[in-house]
Amino acid sequence: MKKTKGDLISEIEGYWMALNYTPQHKEASAKLWCNASPNKLHNASFNKLASYKRYLQVKWQVTKKWGKWLGIKELEAEMEDAKADSRMEDYHLLWEAKNWQLRGKQLKAGEPKAEAVKTSPSPDGLGEVNWGI
Repeated sequence: MKKTKGDLISEIEGYWMALNYTPQHKEASAKLWCNASPNKLHNASFNKLASYKRYLQVKWQVTKKWGKWLGIKELEAEMEDAKADSRMEDYHLLWEAKNWQLRGKQLKAGEPKAEAVKTSPSPDGLGEVNWGI
């Protein structure tokens, strides 16, 4: 079954509850990630809602496993430990959490998300994409 904006908003509200978000925290978080206040999330794009839900999901998973939302340095240290111990599931979760942390810093700084830029087509006619990484 295909998810709707309403489904995503319900999941977001569930994560807010699980993470003990205060009304002020909900407001700041929703505006940062969706450019909308909590009671106007339905105005955000489906993609922004889906990304925000995934951010909250990762935040909840990290908080549940490590007891708090880890900072970037803590995430990097845990990633090294997970890699050394071959705990790949933990490593991938920590890697994603680190990327969400970095994306949050970009949003707070007002930096736009890097967008794919199409370059001139290659000789085989398939084209190339410059991901701006």
